[in-house]
Amino acid sequence: MNTGASEFRSELVRLRARYRERLAGFVRDAGRREADALEAQLRVWLVDGFLKCLGWRGFGLTDEYPVDRLAGSSEKRWRLDYLGHTRDDDGTVPLLVVGTKRPSSPLPEPGSAEPVFHGYSKKDLLVAALRENVVLAGDWADWLTKARGYVARLVHQHGGACPSRLVITNGDWFVLILNPRRCLLEQEADTDDVVVYRQWAEVEDGHRRMFDELHYDQLLAPLVPEELIASQVSRVFAEAPPVKMLRGLRVAYRHDSDTLRLEPAPELKVWPILFMKAVGGRWFQVRLPPPDGSMLIVPHRYERLPEHLADVEEEAGRLLESVRAALGSALPEVSELGEHLADHADQIMVPPRRELHNRDSPSNHFLLALGRGAHFLRRASPQCRSCPFHDVGACPHDHRVPHVLSRSVTGRSFFKTGEHHACAHSSTRSAKEPAPTSTSRFSDARCHIWYFDTGICCRACAFEPVCAQGRWFGSELPCPQPAAPGGGGDRPS
Repeated sequence: MNTGASEFRSELVRLRARYRERLAGFVRDAGRREADALEAQLRVWLVDGFLKCLGWRGFGLTDEYPVDRLAGSSEKRWRLDYLGHTRDDDGTVPLLVVGTKRPSSPLPEPGSAEPVFHGYSKKDLLVAALRENVVLAGDWADWLTKARGYVARLVHQHGGACPSRLVITNGDWFVLILNPRRCLLEQEADTDDVVVYRQWAEVEDGHRRMFDELHYDQLLAPLVPEELIASQVSRVFAEAPPVKMLRGLRVAYRHDSDTLRLEPAPELKVWPILFMKAVGGRWFQVRLPPPDGSMLIVPHRYERLPEHLADVEEEAGRLLESVRAALGSALPEVSELGEHLADHADQIMVPPRRELHNRDSPSNHFLLALGRGAHFLRRASPQCRSCPFHDVGACPHDHRVPHVLSRSVTGRSFFKTGEHHACAHSSTRSAKEPAPTSTSRFSDARCHIWYFDTGICCRACAFEPVCAQGRWFGSELPCPQPAAPGGGGDRPS
């Protein structure tokens, strides 16, 4: 069972308390100092539980993992403290390396011959050492050399596969190396490649970053074949039905190739998908192949939009029925989007919007998680239709958006002035655009569909019930707040 970041923090607090109790018992009963505690005790008392909280269980975690010596080397076989891994068709794939040190072990310091580095932060000092620009004092020089050797041996042993993360800890401080290949093999470490928690208080304060960087599902995600045809779901869910489902949509965005236009018109194609979560925590996106190989085109003729929305709803229903027929078992109720986003671990695996990188396609492709809806567009409500700002002529002169005069690629506006799904008021666009100080890895823009349409009316967008929970939504939009927005959960920050 996966725990969200908040549950992870709660478990950290409990783990730390039990660890301190065991250390106190060690001092009291053995007549020893805390500094006398060994690595083996640290692993049993703290690190085992720490990794379990991050989703690493017996099927994906091995302690004392044997690492073969490199060809031509006279060194003996090594053993890793922990190796987090998964399996694909070719065998074990290393994901996470964890090295534990005695609780008395210090954070790195520069060697006595390196006075210029004495004012460096621990993070900058480690980056310099990984680039071999400085020799560290004490055991750290040897630890980094061994870490480099461990990673090189794993890459050799597993057909070139390199771990995604490497962690060194004494149970109080933690050092995370986020790109072991670049840092340890290529010796081109960057400041973004290293995270240092100098003491346990920083671990609790920075728990969300640690959760995001080290959780089993997060490191597994790039390796899992996420896409399934509906007829294949029985291969994954043969032993147990999915524990969670929500509807989604694949979106392809490109400009029209009609060269007679002064500006190319945007083209949007969509196709329903179903996100399904297995008992072990893995997510899959399930689809039916389009009958003629083509996705459904969002029509430029606005009067045909209701027909398009009905077609997508029909295909989404057909997909759900196909999955139900393939599994022949009871399926969970499709989740609301707000409920889904409330689980941070699930949000990492299936965010509201994920851009897909397909070099072979001329389009930009996106995956949208919608909850129970079938499309990111909704039918315009009477309140939405009554808003004057669908028409650029009704907006104040200093708040008019010129891109909505026609369907625009430059302004990423599919709908145009006079259509109920368009917003011609610049305040809406300003409210949705990326915040200059935003540091969120998922919501660099407040609007989930910003990267393929900036001009849609929020009231006609399926994400509105979720976005409406944000404080910015009602205060910065020019139109009246609906009396009962309903639905949804907290908007991710």
